[in-house]
Amino acid sequence: MKRDEVYVDFSVARSTLPPNFYGTHVASHGGETSRIDLDNNGIEESFSDFEEHRIAMDDAKINYIRRDMDLDNVANEDFTFNHYKNNPANIDIAKSQVAWAAESNKKILLETTFMPPWLAERSNLCSTRLQTCEPKDYRVWGSLILAYLHEVGCDKHPGTCEIEVWNEPYLHLFFLSDASCQQRIDGYIRLYTNTRAAIKARYPDMPVGGPSGYIGSECSKEFLKQFLEKVPASEVDFVTIHTYADAKLADQITESMNLIRASGHGTNVKITELGAATSGVDAGDPKMHEYVISSAFVLAASTEPTLTSITQFQWADDNKYSDGLPHYTFWPHRREMFSEALLDNAQYAGYRVSKQLGTIHPAGSTIVESNAPDGMLMLATRSSAGKFVTVVNRHRISSISLTVVLSGVDADRLVDVDSGISYPVVGQAVDLGFIPSQTVRHYELLGKYDI
Repeated sequence: MKRDEVYVDFSVARSTLPPNFYGTHVASHGGETSRIDLDNNGIEESFSDFEEHRIAMDDAKINYIRRDMDLDNVANEDFTFNHYKNNPANIDIAKSQVAWAAESNKKILLETTFMPPWLAERSNLCSTRLQTCEPKDYRVWGSLILAYLHEVGCDKHPGTCEIEVWNEPYLHLFFLSDASCQQRIDGYIRLYTNTRAAIKARYPDMPVGGPSGYIGSECSKEFLKQFLEKVPASEVDFVTIHTYADAKLADQITESMNLIRASGHGTNVKITELGAATSGVDAGDPKMHEYVISSAFVLAASTEPTLTSITQFQWADDNKYSDGLPHYTFWPHRREMFSEALLDNAQYAGYRVSKQLGTIHPAGSTIVESNAPDGMLMLATRSSAGKFVTVVNRHRISSISLTVVLSGVDADRLVDVDSGISYPVVGQAVDLGFIPSQTVRHYELLGKYDI
């Protein structure tokens, strides 16, 4: 049993939680409706999924959306775009998402994927999968990107759209299918530079970034390192990374951020895909999943002020897959946010984490001074929602007997947000008792006049 004492000073502001901190990825897969037995009466009712998902996103204070452009399916050689109902290649879904983001004061990150086969440069670097190729004419590619941005409404909603150049280009599955790692790095830098130049010529204020680097996969660390070395920081409005891991997800974020900071690019970083992504955190352990995701959020918010958004992975805001098998039957934990089949243990762990943290530590909150000893994480904020403290015991085995010493606040108790248990403040100290290993606890500070 470990005994620890932590300090929280609500009079000292350390940083501000970024305005678009809580995000979700909405891919273009799926149709507009699905069927599910809502009231367990044996009858499947039909309803509009995207409306339900958008309500859920608003409830969870999610204000950052990432989606792929789906250019290989949606874009035609004459620069027209497909409008197929109940089909992934549907430009109307993207138009609707951009408009809704603007109406809801959200940002939408449009990912410039994948290459239309009619524009693909077939070569010894790329012949197996044309969707992964560079364009055979970068002028046409740039014009296509601009036509897409106009079509989905970025012109009508200035300040809403941001651009991420490609997705996970260190993987042959997504970029230059037959190339070596170094050839993919060199090809991506060409793709990034030309794509950014085309966008900035038309939309000079539209943020453009990349390369959705990832520490834990073959080629990816070298890919991220060389991108940061070879592309000047002035040409990268934000750096994007992907983080997938088990209980060490928070550590992976730290490793990625250290690499980015060392390059001089670390002023604006976005995690554009995040998930608990190994068999160790699967459909059988929702509490472990919540612990892993919560730890990542708390670490990012409390120690990484230049990490401006965290986008949990989720497949679609227009299809819940509730009337069939999930898209990845072997990866149920990829479904972080809402209610697709097998979504995170059917407990929606990722969504619950976003909703709870977005409620008690909303974007724009003031992060106040606190200390966390080794093996712990802590996030303390003040906002119109109130004053809250989140504590994470990261020890794999040891429980912690924890005392919190408060400053700069008039409170007579801390209340556990989940259980409702109240802990009295004696002097300036609160004995929170035992916190089990690999556990997250949230507390609200209340005064004697708070009910």
